[in-house]
Amino acid sequence: MFGVVNGRVVDSFVGVVDGARMQKFVETLASAAEAPAGGAAPSQAEALGMMMEIAMRSVTGRTAKEGWPTTTWAAGLADAAPDSELKGKGTADLPEGSPTTAGHAAALLGEVGRVAQAIAAQAKAVAESPTEELSKELSVDSASAVFALARLALATEGGEAALAVLDSHARLLEIAETHDPAVAEAQERLRDAATTAGRAAEVSAGMAGLREAAERDPADAGAAAALADALVVADEPQEAVDVLLGAVKSAKAGGSEDALTAAREAIFAAFDRIGAGHPVVVAGRRQLARLLL
Repeated sequence: MFGVVNGRVVDSFVGVVDGARMQKFVETLASAAEAPAGGAAPSQAEALGMMMEIAMRSVTGRTAKEGWPTTTWAAGLADAAPDSELKGKGTADLPEGSPTTAGHAAALLGEVGRVAQAIAAQAKAVAESPTEELSKELSVDSASAVFALARLALATEGGEAALAVLDSHARLLEIAETHDPAVAEAQERLRDAATTAGRAAEVSAGMAGLREAAERDPADAGAAAALADALVVADEPQEAVDVLLGAVKSAKAGGSEDALTAAREAIFAAFDRIGAGHPVVVAGRRQLARLLL
């Protein structure tokens, strides 16, 4: 059971609990509901996305700035011992009531999937009906539910499954995009993430060769960029940036302006792919600045 107020999980429990625990659950919800919301409350579908992110961060231990992983981070939850602790347990900026065990996270994701599927199915039927019209509010809200389903598919099954979710709700998303451009942007980001995840197996198979090529000539920006691209796909941004910083350092030491320019362009492209706010990028920019002085 999950208590959500203004899109924030404020308390939760799994299984049957005694009266005292249930009383605490109700009191926590009531107290959170009385607190200032700080703005309009998110819809139920928007709250699903927030709950998905809370589960992801609890399972992976990532910070909010690190963003979503490209790996199937939730695939092993069903096979894990229900009481096994999660990487993100105790993370300071996760809200109270966030999952702390595999069983807790699996239950949260199961609830997200159930509710998102119900919302998306209802809206999809209207969107594909020749006689009914999907309202602006319902279409945009339902798009959030579809994105939660796609995120869940990406986390448990991989990129192809996520793309299949988006494709199966194409008409609904098309209508939502006419009402809110942010829907198109969100879908593009999700499709990029799903495509990247779909390359993971291919990249993993060729990683050894890419490493060998980059190590053969550390100043070869092309080889370093190819390895860094594969590492980003494999969700290893720190190593990707380290490889490219090494290429910049080698190119500068070699005195080739062309090589240095190519290495700089490669690392800036990697920064863009990883994300400007990612801690690895923030630190990498500082290191790059010191190297170029």
